[in-house]
Amino acid sequence: MKILLAEDDAISRILMKKLLQPVSDVLIIAEDGAEAIRLFKENPDLDLILIDMRMPKMNGDEATLEIRKLNATIPIIAQTALTSTSEKQRIMDVGCTDIIQKPIIKEILYEMISRYGTKK
Repeated sequence: MKILLAEDDAISRILMKKLLQPVSDVLIIAEDGAEAIRLFKENPDLDLILIDMRMPKMNGDEATLEIRKLNATIPIIAQTALTSTSEKQRIMDVGCTDIIQKPIIKEILYEMISRYGTKK
C-alpha cells in the first residue's frame, strides 16, 4: 500500500511513521498541505492519504479540497484533536472519507487502513 502522510508536527510524524511502516509498502511524508498536494500530483498511484487538519501554509481542509478536484475517490482520513460535531461535519464536508481522533490509537488506525485500502 502506498500512503501519503501530511503532518506538520515532527514528533507526530515520527510516531505515525513507526505505526505505518508495518502496513505500507511506500510511505510519503508531507509537512504541510501545499506539499501534500504537490506529492499527490507526483504520485497518482497513492492508495490512501492521512492528513492533519491543522497545518501551516495550507491546512488540511484546503489541501483536501484541492486533492478532491484531482481525485474524487482516493480515501482521505483526517487526523484531528477536534471533537465537536460541527468540526467533524466540516471535515467530512470538505471531502474527507473518515476521521481519526488524536492521539492516534494504533488499533483504530489499522482498522481504518484495512477498511479503506489493501496492501499490494
